[in-house]
Amino acid sequence: MILGPLLVFCLMILASVRPAMRVQAPVPHLLIVCSGIFICGLTAWIIAFYTARKLRALPALRMQSMKQYQQLQRLHSALIVVIFGTIMFVTKWPHIIRINWMLNDTVLLDELGLLAPFLIASLVSWLAFYEVDHVLEKQGLVRTGSLSSTRGQHLLFQLRHHSALIFVPALLLITIFELLLLFSPSAVQQSSFLVAITLTFLCSPLLLITIWKTKPLTESQLREKFKIVCHRSRVPIRDILVWETQDKIVNALVTGFLSRLRFVLMSDRLLSQFGTSELEYIFAHEIAHIKHHHLLLRVLGLLPLGAILLVIDRDSAGNLSGFQTLPEWSTWCITMFITLLYIFSVFAYYSRRLERQADLYACRMLSCRNFTCTEAEHSVLNNHSVPKHCCPTSIYRFVQLLKQLEDSCQASHSIFAWQHFRLQQRIAFLESLLDEPQTSHDSDQALSRLTGLFALVSLVAIVVLMF
Repeated sequence: MILGPLLVFCLMILASVRPAMRVQAPVPHLLIVCSGIFICGLTAWIIAFYTARKLRALPALRMQSMKQYQQLQRLHSALIVVIFGTIMFVTKWPHIIRINWMLNDTVLLDELGLLAPFLIASLVSWLAFYEVDHVLEKQGLVRTGSLSSTRGQHLLFQLRHHSALIFVPALLLITIFELLLLFSPSAVQQSSFLVAITLTFLCSPLLLITIWKTKPLTESQLREKFKIVCHRSRVPIRDILVWETQDKIVNALVTGFLSRLRFVLMSDRLLSQFGTSELEYIFAHEIAHIKHHHLLLRVLGLLPLGAILLVIDRDSAGNLSGFQTLPEWSTWCITMFITLLYIFSVFAYYSRRLERQADLYACRMLSCRNFTCTEAEHSVLNNHSVPKHCCPTSIYRFVQLLKQLEDSCQASHSIFAWQHFRLQQRIAFLESLLDEPQTSHDSDQALSRLTGLFALVSLVAIVVLMF
């Protein structure tokens, strides 16, 4: 959900590193921008027309059609990112926005201009995909809310829930940073970026829960269960919120670094689809992300990529002695190749390991001290510390949850999720703990070594870039 916007934001920053200069004869460049948007929109409409026609003509193959549609959607999302990157580098779009159109000294307007091709292409694509979602809902394949929802409501939903998680904090950071540079005393300006980051961390959770319609969880028994998990984990949170998605999304997440501004969000469909026991494991999984500082670790996992891209950009600008001899389009291709290779190999592997750690912690959290227990013997004391290993009952219950999730979301989860292991792999790993409980400890140790390697590489990269 967030990979596309994340890559887009990284490409926007990378393309803006070099000193801007006025673009001569910008009209051909604008035609390329418009052509890129047109290609994205046309491709989306072709996918939508083909899929909707197939679903109506061949209802017996609708599950296969739905799976194929989701694969095509992912390929289309990748196409938008590639075209956006091409626009950033080939057309010198940042130079046109900031120099030719003189938006360089405006607060946020230049960044919105830079994002415009991606946002317009996404909006046009969502308009096309609306018809397919409508057909899928009518055939009972997905729960997408009211059939009477308009295309405008559909666009607003997609924009709020598929782009806000990345763009809202990022644009908020940029806005605060630029305002500090304009209006703050010189003493503050020297540390304006750190101040902007701090304020963004503080404000982003409040802004996100406002953009996403949320309300406090009122179900007292369930809330009490969740509070027990927080107490045992020693992880304070401000509130547990129901994420109102019109019954469209099965998901949960945590947002906020500070305990007073930290919220756990659970979607309305998630709460209606699963019982209290299953929701405990889902909630414990989200708490594990806080307990083990996974958000910061994900940032750490991206630092080596950032260092590599900065070296490439510095080199291609003529500060070193390698890439500056290559055509700009080839430098752009190398940049995209390295970015995608790193994201989908190194960073994806690291993210999956973090998610496995969260699974393990949730399983341990709801384990008892009897490591030969049965369902009838299972008893978790509210005040005891988290065990080092998972008991059989806890493993069994977590596995059943994952199987239910697999059955209820068969189409969407049969496709590889780059941040998570496949559900079948998650189930197999948990079941292996029944015979080899030490595997959980080994998994944590391997993750610690990998994190240490990222930290070392990032430190070396920072030192090299400083000199």
